[in-house]
Amino acid sequence: MFKRIIFPILISIMLAGCGASTATQPTLSSSKDIMVFSIDGDTAVISESDNTIALSLANGVNRESLIATFTTDGDYVTVNGVVQTSGVTANDFTQPVTYTVHAADSSTHEYTVYIRPHSAYVLSRVGSPENVLFKCAVDESGSFTNCANTGSFAVPVYMFMSNDQNWLYVSSDQEHNIVKCVIESNGSVGECSNPMTGLAIHAIYSASFNASGNIVYLLDVIDGSNMTIYKCNVTQNGDFESCVDTNSTVFSPLSLVIDRSGSFAYVADGAFAEVNMCAIDENGLFTNCIDTGTRGQLGLTIDYVHGNLYSSLPSSSAITVARMAESGTLSNYTETSLSEVYGLALNSDSTQLYLANRVLNSVTKCALDESGVISNTCSDSGAGNIFTETYGVIITK
Repeated sequence: MFKRIIFPILISIMLAGCGASTATQPTLSSSKDIMVFSIDGDTAVISESDNTIALSLANGVNRESLIATFTTDGDYVTVNGVVQTSGVTANDFTQPVTYTVHAADSSTHEYTVYIRPHSAYVLSRVGSPENVLFKCAVDESGSFTNCANTGSFAVPVYMFMSNDQNWLYVSSDQEHNIVKCVIESNGSVGECSNPMTGLAIHAIYSASFNASGNIVYLLDVIDGSNMTIYKCNVTQNGDFESCVDTNSTVFSPLSLVIDRSGSFAYVADGAFAEVNMCAIDENGLFTNCIDTGTRGQLGLTIDYVHGNLYSSLPSSSAITVARMAESGTLSNYTETSLSEVYGLALNSDSTQLYLANRVLNSVTKCALDESGVISNTCSDSGAGNIFTETYGVIITK
């Protein structure tokens, strides 16, 4: 009788154990991205298209032992096999550093971190020598030092930089083309080539990348009454392909900037000196362009720290500032009288606004208050009298 009771119980336990061994195991996460990366408060630009992290630090900073702060959705992060703790682990950044994110499912994702010197690039339209692109070091106060000629271009009218800061593009009004130049690890301008595929352009007067850097919008000015805004795909090596007309209805566009959400664009109408907001559809084309009530012609620049849109009004010798709502609408529009400005650039923390003054042949830096409004403390960038007809300025982030 005892055996008849025990055996069924043992069999039941064994069967239960077998059932447990075949139960579905939880799926391990494959997430392994770095979402935010910064050093000494300077936030880097992360490019998923080529797995790079790029940022600039003030000249003179010792890079042999720097501590990075980062946010990741992975399980853990290593550098050369050493587990990294955000805000704690120091590394030598005198050369590019590879950060490896390990997912819970054991897959990995590598990012190469580049730290370049904090630099400014200034486009001087006519000078000695003529049509020069200058590179300047930027010190801790934001002033320019050690400005040097990095190369000459045929009647350049505009320049812009890729999100990852690996490429500098210069548009020529004489050659009717764009050249793409490599930015070396020391910030110098290297070899240049033609990035365009399948599109003949005339003179790019403005350009803006989307947040991920895989799409660029180019404003091509053929003549005073014929302008086209193109949307182009960006390859991993920084070339532009599959360009299409965005069907913009803005009468005389001279400047544009894409919001980081990618859902709308601001386009400045040069003829009417007004800033339009255009919705961007699922195909990346412009729709429903409307006047925002803000004046502007050139240099459209978005300040995400304060939530402002800046533009220049060369015809009125003024800089305009407007508050941006999440929907893109603009309000609290103000103007500040400044000499004829053709290019604008913000430093990384949006505490200073740099102005390329064509008439004054200089780059001016202006302090911004806690709301991002231009204060009365504007001064020369410190470069001296080396620029002539300054058309553009870029400050690396």
